[in-house]
Amino acid sequence: MQRKSSSTGLLITALSVVVSGLTKQFYYVDKQLTWQGAQQYCREKYIDLAFITDQEEAELFSNVLTSEFNWIGLTWIGLYRETNDSTEWKWSGGWNSTFRFWSKGLPNHLIVNQDCVGVITGEMADSLCQQRNPFWCFDVKLSEGEGLCLTVSFCEGGDFSIRKSPFLTRLFPEFNRPSDPTM
Repeated sequence: MQRKSSSTGLLITALSVVVSGLTKQFYYVDKQLTWQGAQQYCREKYIDLAFITDQEEAELFSNVLTSEFNWIGLTWIGLYRETNDSTEWKWSGGWNSTFRFWSKGLPNHLIVNQDCVGVITGEMADSLCQQRNPFWCFDVKLSEGEGLCLTVSFCEGGDFSIRKSPFLTRLFPEFNRPSDPTM
């Protein structure tokens, strides 16, 4: 599915993946932004930058770009690491990354501060966050007639606020209400 913004000429392509009652929708945004700019855009329009859970999703992204847009360059996804932390990669939403599919020899840290990640030819590549690239956002929809069961676990020293979660506030708008001490 494609839609074109009338005011900007921006082309957005959507892909959907259904996972137990939730439809995870990816949106390719053909706009050149830094990683942080892409994150802000995705959080304003959708939920966040895309996160990828398996090789099939990664290849789907790459196939759409090459077949529909003839694009073979890097496109931002939500994976990043804190500056000067060479080992821990996290998704934009704050959770740890368990699935990674780096291009051969990457991440290579050839340039200091290659702390943001994009997808190129179906594989991950580290890059400078200030580089401008198109990007992938994601959104979710609860399938009609389906319920959703969430399990939240807290780790020692963890800092988790359900109100700050873009994923949950998009699914459940009532989390945007003023603070309720009973929650």
